[in-house]
Formats: sequence, C-alpha cells, structure tokens
Amino acid sequence: MTTKTTKHPPALFLPDLLGQSALDIGASALFFDQIGFDIPMFLQPEVIEHFNEIGIAARETKSFTETAFVMAAELFKLAQEDSLKTQDLLRPLFEAKLFLGVLTVHFIMRGGRELLRSQTKGIFSPIASQIENPAMLSVAAREFVWHMHETYLELEGDVQQVVQYVEKDVRQYQTPLQFLASFICHRLPALEGNPGPVLTNNRLMTDVLAAIGKTVMSEMPQKQQNINKEYLAFTLFDLVVQPFAPRLDGKIPEKLVRLQTNRGSELNALRKHVRDIATKLLEDSCDRELSELPPSKLGGILRFIEHA
Repeated sequence: MTTKTTKHPPALFLPDLLGQSALDIGASALFFDQIGFDIPMFLQPEVIEHFNEIGIAARETKSFTETAFVMAAELFKLAQEDSLKTQDLLRPLFEAKLFLGVLTVHFIMRGGRELLRSQTKGIFSPIASQIENPAMLSVAAREFVWHMHETYLELEGDVQQVVQYVEKDVRQYQTPLQFLASFICHRLPALEGNPGPVLTNNRLMTDVLAAIGKTVMSEMPQKQQNINKEYLAFTLFDLVVQPFAPRLDGKIPEKLVRLQTNRGSELNALRKHVRDIATKLLEDSCDRELSELPPSKLGGILRFIEHA
C-alpha cells in the first residue's frame, strides 16, 4: 500500500461550484493530488439574513429588481440541493481527502464590480450565453447573494440605498437573467492569490479566464511560465488517461480511491514524467510555438508516457 502525500497545492475548480459538473473530471481527479470545490453556502448566517432583508425591500419596486431577487433565491436553493446530492455521490473521494470542500469569497464591493465589468466588456457575450447552463446559474446566484451582503456592509445597513444601487445596476441589462449572469465574473478574482492551479471543464469560460489571466499575469512572468508547464503536463496526461477516465458516478469514485491508494506510486511516476517532459519541451522550444515542434517528437513523448 502506498502512503499518499500531497506535494502540490490543491487545484481549484472554477468557475463552477460543487455540483453535477464535478462528475466529468475523471482525468483531472487522477492528475491532481487534491481538488477543491467551492460549496454554495456561507459560514456567517448574516449573509443570508441581509440578502433576505434586501429582497423584502426589493418587492416594493415591482420591477426587474424584484424578479432578480426571486430568481436568485430559487437558484441558490437549487444549487445547495445539487451540491449535497453531488457530495453524496462523491463521498469516497471526499472521505479520502482527494476532494475538498472550500469556501472562497471576495470583497469586490461596488467599485470592484465596475472594474470587472470593464475588464470583461469585450467578452460579455460568452458570459451571457452561460445563462442556459445550470452550473453557471448556481455561480451567479451565490455571487449575487454575497454581493448583496458586502454592499449592505459597505452602505452601513441602509437597505433602501442597496435597493437603489441594484435598481441602477439592473437597468444596464436586457433581462433580470442577464443581470444575474453578470455575477459569474465575480468568481474570477479567485485567480489572484490562488496558490495552486485552476481547473475548469467549461470551454466558453476558458476565454473569460484567459482575458482576466492576461491582466493578472502580465507582471508575473515566472508564475505564467509555471502555469504553462502545468497546463502542458496536464494536456499530455489527459491524452493518455482520458479513454480510461469515466464519469465519476456509480462505483467509480470508490475505484478511483483504491487506485490512488494501491497504485499511488505509479500515478506519481506518471505525473512526474509528464511534468518533466513539459519542462524540457518548453525549455527546448525557447521562443518557438508548440506547433513548430516536430510531430515525431510529441509522438515519442506519448509513447514514452504510455510505457512508463
């Protein structure tokens, strides 16, 4: 039996919260030592209390603002139910501490929301398209609930001022649902200060993450280089193991725990191989694009990994 030790910071699953989308990351569950999932809850009961207090005041507006609060409350409730159901399905992975429940919140305040709006202005279309995605609606609802709490604090508990702020904000969007979708962006500051890698299975959101990432990483070239190495390493790893990494339902979580426990040394060796290869590949390529590398070299790497 292999004793498991964590050598890398947990990967943070973004932008989704813990929910059904977590069942589709089988390869990632084998690559990372641990994965952290944000859960749709708050430690401070006053967060919900403030949201409900503002929501009651919003009823008087008889406008999109009232609708947004009603929708957010229902979506947040559904997100919590989905999270509990998913955690039960993945219980073996949580009990083995391969998966972790985390709580990340960011004090963005009103000024920070304006900054995020300007940063994502050119890519709001892919964000708005996420209103059809239940996982993203869960994110939007949680972030809206939190933003109401922080705005309540910022305005020193003046509920009417908070409602007026929301009334002005919501007018910038065509529908209450589009307004809520804009709060998906409030998850993006989690990129800053995150000590570990970021994991996503949402292809549209990779454009959004990349746009914010350019700003965050522009003055941190060394961190950008480390991210490139980790991304390339995972890409190679994924090519090899994806056919053998089924959806994480049924008995699969238990099997994955046994694999991590009984074959941990081989998994660690495979992870080390792809990380070493990624480092050498990037160093050898210098300023060349990856596409300029001979296909035979990549083919040799994959054959090496398969037989490791």
